[in-house]
Amino acid sequence: MTKIDKIKIGGMVYVVNRVPDLRHPDGRKLDGHILYGDCRIDLEANLPFQPEMQTIWHEVVHGILIHAGRGELKEEIIDALAYGIIQVLYDNPLLGDVKP
Repeated sequence: MTKIDKIKIGGMVYVVNRVPDLRHPDGRKLDGHILYGDCRIDLEANLPFQPEMQTIWHEVVHGILIHAGRGELKEEIIDALAYGIIQVLYDNPLLGDVKP
């Protein structure tokens, strides 16, 4: 499968990087992290396809909220939205085909 290498969120193009042993600056292990100022999404390099898609959507939801001026929400809410979006897209593939 083709790996996503760029994602446009709110008019900004984010480069997607896969990083071995991705960690938060405080040392916590991460599956993904969005860096707004750098327009970058870092992903753990060794994620299987489905967890990678969930992680991408998790970071995209963060980006959508930030670009909409809504700030951050609890991680549990972001995860619920990401899993929900994935399920709706899997169950309704035509929803992903929105270009005229």
